[in-house]
Amino acid sequence: LNGDVGSGKTIFSIIATYAAIKSGHSVIVMAPTTILANQHYKSFNEILEPLQINVQLLTSGMMLEPISGPQVIIGTHALLYEKYIPENIGLYIVDEQHRFGVEQREQLKEGEGATSPHYLTMTATPIPRTLTNVIYGDKEVSLIQEMPQNRIDIQTKLLTGKKRTACLNWIHLQILEHPKENQAYIILPLVEESEKSDLKAAIQVYEELSQGTFKDLKVGLLHGRMKDKEKQSVISRFKKQKIDVLVATTVVEVGIDVSSASIMLIEHAEKFGLAQLHQLRGRVGRGDKPSFCFVIPSDGVEQTEQVQNRLQFFSQNSSGFKVAEYDLSQRGPGEVYGTMQSGIPSMKIADITDIKLFKKARLLASHIILGK
Repeated sequence: LNGDVGSGKTIFSIIATYAAIKSGHSVIVMAPTTILANQHYKSFNEILEPLQINVQLLTSGMMLEPISGPQVIIGTHALLYEKYIPENIGLYIVDEQHRFGVEQREQLKEGEGATSPHYLTMTATPIPRTLTNVIYGDKEVSLIQEMPQNRIDIQTKLLTGKKRTACLNWIHLQILEHPKENQAYIILPLVEESEKSDLKAAIQVYEELSQGTFKDLKVGLLHGRMKDKEKQSVISRFKKQKIDVLVATTVVEVGIDVSSASIMLIEHAEKFGLAQLHQLRGRVGRGDKPSFCFVIPSDGVEQTEQVQNRLQFFSQNSSGFKVAEYDLSQRGPGEVYGTMQSGIPSMKIADITDIKLFKKARLLASHIILGK
C-alpha cells in the first residue's frame, strides 16, 4: 500500500485487520520505532476496542499477555524475539518497511506453518529494492492518490548555508506572530558533534538556538539516545504546543502527527537518503495551513553536481512515487532476492531503469500464465 505521508494508510490497515479478525485470525503489526508503535497502538485501539477486539502493544522490555482467540499485536523489532506469538496469524502488516533490514522483514515470515498469512507492507516512499519487486516481483500495489480534504501541498525550498541565519529569523517571526498556528522542527543528522566531522549536531544546535535566536521561545530536544519515557514526554509536550521549536534527529521520521507543526528546517541535508527526506518532510503539512520545508546542505558540498541534482529534485517533487523512481535511477535496486540494498545488478538485455518496459513485460507474462 503506497500513499504519501499523511494520506491515511493507517485506516486502511485497520480495515484489513478487522477483516482478518472476523475471519478468525490474529494480526501482527510491525513498526520500526517505539514512537510509531505507540502511535499505531493508540489508533488501532481507539477503533477496535469498542468492537471487543483485543489489541496488545509489545516494545522493548514489555511482555505479551497470553490471550485466547484472535487478537492484534502491535510492536517493534521486539516481535522478532517474542516467544508467545499466536499460531493463527492471518495477516502481517509491516509499516515503513524501508526502516527494516531484509533479514528482519523475512524473519517475520518464518515458522508460518502450512497456512501462509497475507502480507501487507505500507510505505510513503518505496525504496529502490521494494520498487523493483513491484515492477517484476509478486507484489500487487494499491495506491492512495488523494490527500485528505483541505490538505495543502508543502512548499520545499533548497537553500545555501549563507541563508541559514535568515531562515532561522523567518521561522522565529512566524512563530511569534502566529504561535497557535506554527511550530517548527530543526532536523540534524547527528546527536553529538564529533572530532572526525564538521557536521553540526542536535545537542549543540539545541544549545545554540535556545540561548540565541529562539531564546524567547520554548525549544525542545529529541534524539535516539533518550529513554523511551523521555521521548514520549517531549512528543506529548510538542503535541500540546508546550514546545514551539523541536530540535531533533531522524527519530521523528515516522510516527509523529502534529497538525500545528508547519515548518521544518533540515540541516546537512545531503546526509539523508531521499526516503528519509520525504518522510521527514511529511511531519509538517498535516493541518489546513500552508507549510514549509527548508533543506540546507553542508558547506563545501553545495556546489557538487550530484548533491545539487538530488536535493533540487527533492525540492521540486512532492510525490513519494516520483521520489522513489528517481532514487531507483540513481542508486539501483539492489539484488532483488539478496540483502544488498543498492547497486545495479547485471542484466543481459534491459536496463533496470526501463520501468515502462518491465511493466509491459510483466503484463504480457501474466497473460501467458493465465492463458489469455
